[in-house]
Order: sequence, then C-alpha cells, then structure tokens
Amino acid sequence: MHDTFAMQFRRIYIHPHRKKYRERVMDDTTRKELSRIRNILTSNPRGMSISDISEEMGLNRNSVAKYLNMLLVGGHAEMRTVAAAKVYYPSRRVPISAMLDFSSDCILVLDSNLQIIQANDSLLKCMQAERDTVIGRSPRSLPPGPLSDPELQEAIGRAMQGSEQTREITAEMGGTRRHYRIKIVPTAFEEGNSGLTILLEDITDERGAQEALQQSEARYRAIVEDQTEYIARFTPEGKITFINEAYARHLGIPRSELRGRDARAIIPDDGQSGLQEKIRAVNSASPMTTWEACADTPAGEEHWHQWVVRGLFDEQGNRLEYQAVGRDITDLKRSLKEKEILLQEVHQRVNNSLQLISSLLHLQNFTIANDESRTIIQDMQNRIRALSLVYETLYQSRDLSRIDPGRYLTRAAADLLADHEGAQERIHMNVTADETTLDIEQAIACGLIITELVQNALSHAFPGGRSGEIRIAIRNAEERCVLAVSDTGVGLPGSIDIHTAESLGLSLVRALVTHQLEGEITVDRSGGTAYTITFPYPAPAGGSA
Repeated sequence: MHDTFAMQFRRIYIHPHRKKYRERVMDDTTRKELSRIRNILTSNPRGMSISDISEEMGLNRNSVAKYLNMLLVGGHAEMRTVAAAKVYYPSRRVPISAMLDFSSDCILVLDSNLQIIQANDSLLKCMQAERDTVIGRSPRSLPPGPLSDPELQEAIGRAMQGSEQTREITAEMGGTRRHYRIKIVPTAFEEGNSGLTILLEDITDERGAQEALQQSEARYRAIVEDQTEYIARFTPEGKITFINEAYARHLGIPRSELRGRDARAIIPDDGQSGLQEKIRAVNSASPMTTWEACADTPAGEEHWHQWVVRGLFDEQGNRLEYQAVGRDITDLKRSLKEKEILLQEVHQRVNNSLQLISSLLHLQNFTIANDESRTIIQDMQNRIRALSLVYETLYQSRDLSRIDPGRYLTRAAADLLADHEGAQERIHMNVTADETTLDIEQAIACGLIITELVQNALSHAFPGGRSGEIRIAIRNAEERCVLAVSDTGVGLPGSIDIHTAESLGLSLVRALVTHQLEGEITVDRSGGTAYTITFPYPAPAGGSA
C-alpha cells in the first residue's frame, strides 16, 4: 500500500533531485500566464497544440512551451502525441488533499521547516485530534506516539538530505500499542519549495499474524524434533524438503546433506508393497497410505519400519507436498514372532494331549466286551480326534488364528471313513469348500458337528452293505456361512425330530449350532438326509469357545 502512495506522491509533487527549478519562485506574471493556459485547456477538453494555445494567447511558442512544461510537471496538464503533433489536455488527476483522504494509511506532509502543512483524515482519527490542532506544528511536539519517536526524528533529518527512509516502529496511538511501517519521501511542491511526505502503515495485524505463525512453526518444529518417530517431507517430484533429527540420526547422514535428495533413497520399500503406486494414488479424497518394509541400518542390521504417508493439498486439490511418518517396529515384529512360536507350541501341546487321550480311549476299548460301550468309547474318541485335528491344522498353518475349512474338513472326513471297516469300498466322500477361513471357535464347532452327522450317516444311512455318497460342503452366502452335510442313504426316520431328539449326538449338534455358532439348522429327508446349517460370518463378537 505504501509503495503505491509513494509513486503517487512522486507524480504529484516534484522530487527535489529530479526537477531543475526546485528553488524557483514564480512571479505574478508567471502565475497569471499559467492560470490563463489552464483556463484555455479547461475550455478545450479535446486538447490543443502549442500553436493553438500560442495563437489564442498571443504569445510566442517558446513561452507557451515553457509554461506548458511547468503545468505538466506540476500535474495540472497532460500531453499526448497524435501523429507528429503534441496535444495538451487539462489534468484529470485527483487533488493532493483529496487523494490523501482516500488512503486508509496515515499520511503527513511537512514543509522545509518541518512544520505540518497537511494531515489526512486517517491520521487525525488515529491521533484523536482535530486538524487545526495539528497543522503548523512540528512532529516532535505532538503527543507521544510514532511521529515523536526519536528514531523517526533521526530518519526525518536524513530524508531532508534527499534519501528516502523506511522504518518500523512500535508506539502508542490513540491509547493502543500499535506497530507501524513508516516511509519518508522527500518532496518538492509546485512553487519549488521542498518538504517531506510521511506515510504510516499500520502493520499491527500483520505483525501479530507473523508472530503467531512463527510461534506455530516453532511449536511444530519442537514437537517434530522431540518425536522418536521418523519424519520426512518431500515434494510431488520426490525431493526431500524436511527431515527430523531422529531419522537423520537413524540413517547416519547429516540433515543438511539430505535436503534436496531423492526421497526414494531414504524411504524403505521392499519391492512388494507397491509403494510408488500407493503414493501416486493418494488424493484429497483419500489422502493417506500405509505400508511396512524391511531395511538395513548403516551398521548392517535388519530393521522393520511402519510408515504412514499423508498428502498435503491446496484448496483446489493440487498436491503440494507429502509428509511421511515412520517408526521402528523391529522389536514389535520380533515380539510377535516369539508369540507366534509360543502359540504354535501351545497348539502342538494341546494336540499332543488330545491325541494322548484318544490313544488311551483306544486302548480302553480293547478291554471292553460290551458292544454298546465300545461304540460309546469310539464316538468319544472321534470327537476328541476332531478337536485334535483343529489344533494340528493351526500348528501347521501360517495364520495361527484362522483355519482353511477345505483342508480341515477333507482330513476329518477321511479319518471318519477310515474308522468304519469296509466303508471306503462302498461309500464315496465328497468335500467342497469356498475360499474362506474360520476362526478357532467356529472350526471346533463345525468339526464336532461334522463328526456327529458323518458318524450317523456311516452307521445308519447305508445298512446291509449298501453303497452311496456323503457330501460335505461349506460356502459363503453374503455375510453368512453355510455348512451342508448330506447323504444318499435310506434317510432319517420321520419319527426323529432334530430339534427335540434326546440322543447325545443330535443334542450336541443342536447345542453347537444354537449356542456356539449362533446359527440355524434345517433337515431335508427327500433322497436321503441333508442337513443345512447357516451361521454369521465372520464370527459374532460375543462368540466363545
């Protein structure tokens, strides 16, 4: 703002070092002729040449040219070149007093004796003073404020020697402490006298915003520098703009050497995470991406890092910068690995214990002569084997919390078929499974259910050496899982209601479906027996083993 006014003052006033007639005092004749020319130009707004004006005034061209030049410099006339002729017009410039009051900045004009000869409305309002109490006084004599500041008085003295001065001063104005940027412009008036124009721009809000920004940046940098996480910022072209001390220390490279380098040199990527594609996919609607990668330290040690990259965008959604925050998760990875090993060991021990119990029951069966008792022991052994198979599958799996049902059900069905003498030659076992997984509670429940239903089919569905097929299928149906067990045997007797049957096997199936899986069971007796069990997938939050 103040630069604009400075330019305007240079146009309206005559700078003392650029105008030849700075000290010239116009006599009455000169003033009279200048006034005549101004009146003639006003009467002819379309413009007049020197010859036209000379003819109308009865003066020679040289005198008219001299007076026109004075009017041009004083801002009372304007000149345009039309073809080869110079055409003069009355000036359309705003009077200095009016222009001063247009400005929201405070403006003060001093004469050669450093007395105030003009003060605009903005200055008077800030000083809470009337114009007649200010005009004719020296700035030094004004009440305490920016104009009476000793530093400003020194700058005024230098400005009178012909050099512009700029200062920033903090002082009270109108009872409030304010910050001002003050510019002092050497000025010459139409009469040739010199003086000064002082422009005061209130920069209190600007200074406050700068201080707030500096404090905010200081707090941000303090927070960033105190972090043990690794923080780096880089441009969309991949050039590093910032890196905190923690990450520079981890890399073993001074921060000064990292700025401007390619970010790909410091952000680890194992080549499998698709990191570059992830970063390019970041946009204002989805501004963040994460990944994990293994990297070697300068000492050659293998470390795992977890990174989060967030894009920074302008109001139009254009990428300005990326900020990457990483942390060393090596200890966490090692701890998780140790826990996985321990969990595998637990699964193995549980499996061994269940197999031991199964073996003891098998041995006990040899000492029992009663066929009914032997069947009960055999059924119990099969149930324990179903549990053991769950833990064996988990032990052999990479995921220690979920089971592939296809692999598990195939193994369980084959074991049940092998336990029935001669069944493998007569009965075909068909197992199908969608690509899905079950948690350990669901797998145990499904294993026990299949054990009961397949045992029933093998024992009762194919009497007299009949042949047939037993089908086991598990599939996804939106947010539910469907387990189906069917056979092509003689069919379940109509007198048996699976919802009220008191046999241990069907009671166990009913309890597992209702309480463990929180599902439903239906039976179809046409063309054999078909059980359909549906339950929520994934497992309900309240499920328990």
